[in-house]
Amino acid sequence: MAGAEVTKLVLPSSIRFGNAVQGGKKKITGEDVSAALGYGKLSEPASAYVRLKYCLDGTYRGRLESWVTKEKVYNYAEQENWICGVSLLPKLTQVALDEALSDGVCKGRRGCGGTGVQVANGKLIPCRKCDGTGRKKHSKSHRARELGMHRHTFNRTWQQRYERIFGLFVEYEHELVQALRKKL
Repeated sequence: MAGAEVTKLVLPSSIRFGNAVQGGKKKITGEDVSAALGYGKLSEPASAYVRLKYCLDGTYRGRLESWVTKEKVYNYAEQENWICGVSLLPKLTQVALDEALSDGVCKGRRGCGGTGVQVANGKLIPCRKCDGTGRKKHSKSHRARELGMHRHTFNRTWQQRYERIFGLFVEYEHELVQALRKKL
């Protein structure tokens, strides 16, 4: 292919999002994680999380669950006067971590295929099914079942609390991405 033809392929006018090939999700590899960990820029819980998720080192799971439960979840419960049994708080951490570690990709007829965006009227918009994360969300019913409570109780009282805990693991993932972005 001549240089002019190659250049023409990358011009903004030649890009057609409607004809894009699906499944081009960027994946973080074990090598990426090793590099980020080598930089020493990750917090201790973020380091444990990425070692557990990407390096498949199960020895970090107990430490991470314990740290998040003791340092974050108990503090949230105390500050916001959560009324619950003590055994529910570690279970919240465990279920949120299980969901964060799952590799569920947003699929299906209305899913984005893991990219986090969809094409609508020739424009890229955040996927409505996964809220732009590219990951399949567990249903509220599934979360309630895992926590051993009724779906209505979960929706009314525990959903926002659960999402706050799940957000911690999203922050750890974001910390990894930021460390990689700075060094790569």
